[in-house]
Amino acid sequence: MEAEGPATAATVLSLTVQPETGKRFLGLFTEGVTLPIMTGSTLQATVCGQLGVSEAYFETRIQTIFLNFKAVDAPDEVRVEDGAIIALSAAMPGLVGATMRRGGTYAAMRSAISATETAGDIASQRGFITLKLFNMVARELGPSLLAGGVYLQWEQMTAFFKSRPADVAAGCMEIVLNSTPISWAQLVDTELSRQRVFFKVNAGKAS
Repeated sequence: MEAEGPATAATVLSLTVQPETGKRFLGLFTEGVTLPIMTGSTLQATVCGQLGVSEAYFETRIQTIFLNFKAVDAPDEVRVEDGAIIALSAAMPGLVGATMRRGGTYAAMRSAISATETAGDIASQRGFITLKLFNMVARELGPSLLAGGVYLQWEQMTAFFKSRPADVAAGCMEIVLNSTPISWAQLVDTELSRQRVFFKVNAGKAS
């Protein structure tokens, strides 16, 4: 999986981290990361064809899907617009999990909050989605997405860093901002308010 590269003017931040440190960044997917797409494809085609998730993984592991906060039972029928919010999760426990599971026995119980087949065509053009990943799906898909690069707002990213200073700082092997190596202290002190950042995390060799 590899997101489209950044626009020329984008701020680019790349981290090389210890393998165990890379897991600390998966929490970013709970809040959501931004990824470029071509609009107009079905949700399944967007996730599999554009984000690179295999069809087998999509069918077997991803059991709960939300599009713009509505549960999805037929991901091959709903289409994705610019600005859409997509949430993906493995099976969740309990009655809530069973109710939200796509195509499950209890799906009819939440018909009022379910996404239905998209009416009309959506033009194919460049756009962005917010992608949220949870539980095993975040752990299994997140590292590849981060290695390819995702977009974050600078404030979102630095707030995440500052909330985890010790473990993340210790595991960072290299930090490069716009092709310039910088230190952890320089990173957390940098102010780039309201800027979208193309953010990459790659796991280096354990020391």
